[in-house]
Amino acid sequence: MSCTATRYGYRAAIRITYASGPWESVDRRPFDVVGVDAYRAAYNATTFWYELREHRGHGKPVAVTEFGTCAYRGAGERGGIAWQPPEGAVPDAGSPERAYVSAGHR
Repeated sequence: MSCTATRYGYRAAIRITYASGPWESVDRRPFDVVGVDAYRAAYNATTFWYELREHRGHGKPVAVTEFGTCAYRGAGERGGIAWQPPEGAVPDAGSPERAYVSAGHR
């Protein structure tokens, strides 16, 4: 579904994508790029990398459009719902770095 956009007097070929959340079932056929939200959390800690690789099964480039965690203790275990801190959350400026390292990036 690549198309050509004209703006400011020049043409640019653009690729079309839709970034989906893990709860969505999307027909990827009309898109050029598979866009996904990729949050590692307690519920998918052992399957995270497998789940991410599954998106390559469409035969298209994969763009991770959302990832990360919030800066409070335990946020890395909450994944995509970490934006809503639980009652009594304790600030922890080091938690994003620890979550990155614990996911296998050293």
